[in-house]
Amino acid sequence: MWRWLLLVLAGCPRHTGGVVETTVVPPEGTAISIFVGSAPGSAIAVIDDRRKITVAGNAFTLDRIDPAAQLPALVIESLDPHPDHQPFRIGTCVRERADSSAPGLDRLAVPRPPQKPLQPRASLPVPPVGVLSPFVRCTVAAAPGTYHVRVLQVTALPAFQTFHQVSITGEQAKIATRFAITTLPWAKQRASLIVFDGLPGNAIAPRASARSEVVLDGAVALLANPPTTARAHLRRIYDGALRDPATLPTTPSWGKGSSTRVTTNVDLEGVDLTTGQVDVHLELAGEAPRDLLVLPTERERRGTTQRLDLGPIATLRGSRKTSVETLGKVIKQQLALSVTNTGDTPQSVSIEETLRPELARTIAGLSATAKVVGDLVRVDVVVPPKGTEQITFTVTYTR
Repeated sequence: MWRWLLLVLAGCPRHTGGVVETTVVPPEGTAISIFVGSAPGSAIAVIDDRRKITVAGNAFTLDRIDPAAQLPALVIESLDPHPDHQPFRIGTCVRERADSSAPGLDRLAVPRPPQKPLQPRASLPVPPVGVLSPFVRCTVAAAPGTYHVRVLQVTALPAFQTFHQVSITGEQAKIATRFAITTLPWAKQRASLIVFDGLPGNAIAPRASARSEVVLDGAVALLANPPTTARAHLRRIYDGALRDPATLPTTPSWGKGSSTRVTTNVDLEGVDLTTGQVDVHLELAGEAPRDLLVLPTERERRGTTQRLDLGPIATLRGSRKTSVETLGKVIKQQLALSVTNTGDTPQSVSIEETLRPELARTIAGLSATAKVVGDLVRVDVVVPPKGTEQITFTVTYTR
């Protein structure tokens, strides 16, 4: 994937050979594009570095190559015009195995714990983090001299964090996102840094969300995008079905398990938050302001909305009963969903059930107030104090 990504971003073949016709030689400098996916740990960086190199003895040395970058995906091209059609073809590139700088040697000198008796010895020792050299030596078919080149490399970003701050007042949410990035230790060189929401190659093109000039000194750089607003729908929801991702919807036991949690949820319209920490500040009429931390397991994408789980409601308890009959390719499922209110005030609750996706279905027994949106059934009810509200319906699927 990384090699494909570099070729797309470079817009040229890997290790370009032949003549590169340019009328203006781009200035030296570094641009870093960070692409952030919705899954944890999916951030990658594409480093576009324009620099000068010196070729001697059909080889040259590159510094500032991230130890985590994959050398087979490295793209190097000459930016100089060659009116005499002199070749510039990259051969093989190899990395120095150890960083001979003072910090690198210090890491190598860290004592390792003694091996315990009868403990199996590892076949290959694992080098300490950060001891790979940033120097890479490449062979090249080119005349001796100085060349202006472009170097593209892709690297993962283990030291990258995203923080979302969502402030909800009534039916409006204000969303601010910050990015904390540990920069590369490249002798305090300056770089242009852009953060994109999304990964290249997805159905939706990545969107630039923050940009800044940073110093590559190994310290943490903070970037922030302008705050945005979105409509916020706060609901008390009972969605008791437990769905195992490893179980196919065509399996009769799909969604058989259930929970009793009734939660407060907020749906943010037209918002797709990248992976990262979500801090919510909630201000509702008649209630004291609250600050909540939403974990990655407590948020999900539902159609065009981002749903945040703000926690269970102690006075509400849900119940879900289901029975399934199968006859050939037909699955008939009967459902009884109810919510009990142990409190002293009425509570508005949305009872939801996610249907088996991608199967033809017929629904019977739903009330006129029920809503079916895509694969979701929702019935809004008001549960009286010390009372219970129940809905029942049947879904017939054809596999």
